[in-house]
Amino acid sequence: MAAASPHRRPILHAAAMPFPSAQGTQAAFAAMLEASQAAGRRVEALTYGYGAGGPPPPYPLHRLREWPRIESLRSGPSAGKILLDLQMAFWLGARRSSHFALIAHNVEAAAAGLLAGARPLIYFAHTSMQTELPSYFDATLRIALGAAGGRLDRLLCRRADAVAAISPALRGQLERDHGIRARYVPTPWPLPAPITRAERAEARAALGLEASGPQASGPQAAPLLLYAGNLDAYQGWEVLLAALSDLRERRPRARLLVLTASAPGPLHRAAQRAGLAGSILVRPLLGERERRQAHAAADLAIVPRAASGGLPIKLLDAMSRGRAVVLGERALAGLECGEHLWITRGDAPAALAARIEEALEGSERRERGEREARAWIGRAHSGARFLEALDALLEPLMPTLEPGSPERRGAPRSR
Repeated sequence: MAAASPHRRPILHAAAMPFPSAQGTQAAFAAMLEASQAAGRRVEALTYGYGAGGPPPPYPLHRLREWPRIESLRSGPSAGKILLDLQMAFWLGARRSSHFALIAHNVEAAAAGLLAGARPLIYFAHTSMQTELPSYFDATLRIALGAAGGRLDRLLCRRADAVAAISPALRGQLERDHGIRARYVPTPWPLPAPITRAERAEARAALGLEASGPQASGPQAAPLLLYAGNLDAYQGWEVLLAALSDLRERRPRARLLVLTASAPGPLHRAAQRAGLAGSILVRPLLGERERRQAHAAADLAIVPRAASGGLPIKLLDAMSRGRAVVLGERALAGLECGEHLWITRGDAPAALAARIEEALEGSERRERGEREARAWIGRAHSGARFLEALDALLEPLMPTLEPGSPERRGAPRSR
């Protein structure tokens, strides 16, 4: 395990999002804080003032006031969130000397930190706004919004003291597009206990499905596909629905379980139009119990992801639980684990359906890949690997300790 950090003041991780919540970015944020504290680091968190509830975290959590009041946990921009982001900037400005460094997760927290004059500031990029921002708006605005997102990415990358990226692909994109140096910092991810056969039978029964052996093969089988994530356009869930339509020609009993914190109305309407209403099961993404049950019941996890940049946390989650994954090429995010997965080249629904069929038929390879994927997560996404990469960003920002001085002074910029 990595050694405890020598500086006296805590490091503040800030994220402009509801917290806690079972969504992917929130789960990654929590995992980073928990790994830091487990290694003896002094860390604190700053988030919006609302979330999905749950037990208090084991580290100090500062929450903004719940004004304006926002009920939805969904991602994406809104007028209310802009006011919350300004509140975050005021909070950081009033307390900027109480922390050694600010690690600002995603663009809103980084912008708030820059506005507040917080230094040193590490911008932890979880996505590229150049690719993600247009997905929240009408197609007529997407070119302009992509350009605006790219300018925002460039501003934050160049003004920060250091830049961390959540995936190798995002690191390469930021360096290539904005002429900066970034470091890939792997998300620490826990390895839950393996799912047992008894759990699988119980999970399928709870969903009203018949028991299914590990083969899940043949036209009479009833395979269950899992999509666990939000329903924003950049996730590519509409491509998954189209692929399910193709797959039903060969496997009419195939079902799709959608585990989400998003409002499911758009999904239900799209499924109805495609004649898939009877093939879709939707369950709320509330916490670990629901995640484990969904993965236990499923034969495959599907990660279609339409936008590049970022890292689908659902990919790490499925691999850590020993569930085979079929994914789009963008969803791999530059991770060197492709041999354990079933990767679709291109965005055509028919290609995704073909890979799903191939994975369902290839039971021996699938089971071997599931075991190897768990082992890979244990190596590549350990707490020690996360802290090692984070320390490489922090160490150049550490001020020198003057002889006889009890405090470290004046952290220099790394640029």
